[in-house]
Amino acid sequence: MSELNNTDRGIKYFSLGNQMFIDRNYKAAIEYYTNAIAFSPKHASAYFNRGLVKLKLKSNIEAIYDFDKALELNPTNSNAYLHRGIAKSQVKNYTSNLNDYRGAIDDFTKSIKYKESNDQAYFQRALARSSLNNYDGAVDDYIKALEINPKNKLAYLELGNLKNKLYKFTHGCYEWQKASDLGCKKAKQLLKLYCMNRKSH
Repeated sequence: MSELNNTDRGIKYFSLGNQMFIDRNYKAAIEYYTNAIAFSPKHASAYFNRGLVKLKLKSNIEAIYDFDKALELNPTNSNAYLHRGIAKSQVKNYTSNLNDYRGAIDDFTKSIKYKESNDQAYFQRALARSSLNNYDGAVDDYIKALEINPKNKLAYLELGNLKNKLYKFTHGCYEWQKASDLGCKKAKQLLKLYCMNRKSH
């Protein structure tokens, strides 16, 4: 009976944490998720959501710990791999003194494995590959992300930025125009800067 009560309490605290997350009261959200875990230690979603809050607060090492726990409890959680990868991409690898892009890429690849339609995993993997100068792989991932979600304005923006970098200011306008049409202000600025007096590519 006490176990059932603990489970019910865990569910209650988890629900309160979700409300605090929606209200952007992140400190309270973390407290509620921590209580949910205390009463229900196998509550994978509580670990995952607490990780999301910590990621938002840039507490990346702590976020990785929570995503690790969520994945121990649910090894096929595509979004947990996605967000752990995002956290890893923002953490220094002490061996190379670079952000852990390779670890992040591994996680994004696993995210795709468990949810092939996850356009954000392709997008984030493209960013990581670009940071490691794997430009062909990055372009492929941006294109795949856009095949899945043609309204991903950030994928258009970043693909335009990459083409502009690779081709010495002769490409990128088409992608920036698409991003601008979707409401991306940065793309609109880039169009004015680079594309007003020449044909788009």
